[in-house]
Amino acid sequence: MTGEVSLNAAEFAESKLHFRPDPLQAEVLNAASPRLLLCCSRQWGKSTVTAAKALHFAAVRPKSTTLIASASLRQSHELLKKVVLFAETAGVRSKADTATGIRLLGNQSRILALPQNFRTIRGYAADLVVIDEAAFTPDEVFDAIGPAIAATNGHLWLLSSAYTKSGFFYRMWQERPEGWRIFKATAADCPRISFEFLEREQRLRSDAIFRREYFCEFQSGRRQFVDDGLIESAHDPSFEHFEVKYGYPAN
Repeated sequence: MTGEVSLNAAEFAESKLHFRPDPLQAEVLNAASPRLLLCCSRQWGKSTVTAAKALHFAAVRPKSTTLIASASLRQSHELLKKVVLFAETAGVRSKADTATGIRLLGNQSRILALPQNFRTIRGYAADLVVIDEAAFTPDEVFDAIGPAIAATNGHLWLLSSAYTKSGFFYRMWQERPEGWRIFKATAADCPRISFEFLEREQRLRSDAIFRREYFCEFQSGRRQFVDDGLIESAHDPSFEHFEVKYGYPAN
């Protein structure tokens, strides 16, 4: 198994999974740091990149355990299904290990999908924990993860679109602690999202929501009466100029 996939993760994705990552996706795939944080636009490809990277991690580390946590078991299972489809594409044989997990037959590594529930995570020892949509995850889940990767000196990946200026994901994003690899991927960094689409979206959404969903801007909590976008716009001479404001090249 290890010999079959001893490529870097981006090469593995392209040659084995028939997924051609764009340059920023390839950089995320090949990031070797055990602590990774990705804040990205909606529809950037986070789930696809995560599934490819998690499968590669499991395939090159025999008898490893990967935990995938999301806001609900359904979301975790959707990400696991992407892993399973990639495994089938690559010819990596697997079988159901639990109702919500698989085991790779070649090296006995496990990939398990869990809901974002600190009680569920307790009791596991993991080599990798992936928290999907981490900005929406309660702090109690993050607090339960440390012991899960303590004995294995395991890896932790936090992936999410932006949300509010609260919680552990926002704190890590702001503090950028030593040893973490931090990535930001806005809609301007995604070749699959067109300038014309974003122009239409900007007309439909409030500026605060538009910035949050597509340009990784965290919003203040619900108790703030005037949102940050409106405050900033009062001081931003380029507020009306989309391509200047967001750095998105006009076609």
